Amino acid sequence: MIDAGFKDLSAIEADEELAGLRKDPAYVELKRIAEGGAAPAPVPVRPHPGEAHAGEEEHSDSLVMGMTGSLKVVATSADNGPASVAVDGKPRGKTPLTVELNAGKHLVVVIKQGCKPVKSEVQVPLAGTYTLNVNLDPN
Repeated sequence: MIDAGFKDLSAIEADEELAGLRKDPAYVELKRIAEGGAAPAPVPVRPHPGEAHAGEEEHSDSLVMGMTGSLKVVATSADNGPASVAVDGKPRGKTPLTVELNAGKHLVVVIKQGCKPVKSEVQVPLAGTYTLNVNLDPN
């Protein structure tokens, strides 16, 4: 979705070609989270572990310099077409996908029309890459 310039789920709501995706349980969960529903607890990451920064808000989707790693998501399905990926409730793009994230735990949801959604909690290593290989089975 990011590759297409989408920053939220409104483009999926407006695209009639994606009507089937809107019925997918993983998409329904992403939409609920995007509309203010409970999301997985963010993993707090600070530039210097254990130190609070006075007056600074913590944002789970802000990258902390020097405290990041990469997540690579590869999906395999019957047609080998791309699948949509959301990380911590936010659309991040289509497979194959590599994104930089704060090191730590993240919830990854991979969805594709006509396939069962896959949810996986991953641990992104500091200054490393975690590769998530997903097999998407038909509904």
